[in-house]
Amino acid sequence: MPRFLLGPRSQFSGRGPWRVRRAGRPFEIRRFGEESFVAIELACRHQNTDLSGCPERDGLLVCPRHGWRYRAETGECLDDPGLPLRVFAVIGEGERLWIQGQEIT
Repeated sequence: MPRFLLGPRSQFSGRGPWRVRRAGRPFEIRRFGEESFVAIELACRHQNTDLSGCPERDGLLVCPRHGWRYRAETGECLDDPGLPLRVFAVIGEGERLWIQGQEIT
């Protein structure tokens, strides 16, 4: 996967999280510490259902199609631990943030 321009760093000030769409794919950007971010792809691993419209409830995202549950903060799947949401690093170059193309394992 190529990397995607996320946007200017100033667009991601505050605590977040932020939901964005890049190259037609839904992501949630989460902040860890002052300068660290990750991008969680909001696509259910069961049948790729878009989760970007799902509200977070009690720390969970629930797939509207088949009910798979994911921890919003980490992407961990409670229904099939071997299929978490895809998590990508966010890197900074000057004032720009990019979603890195390599999935964090």
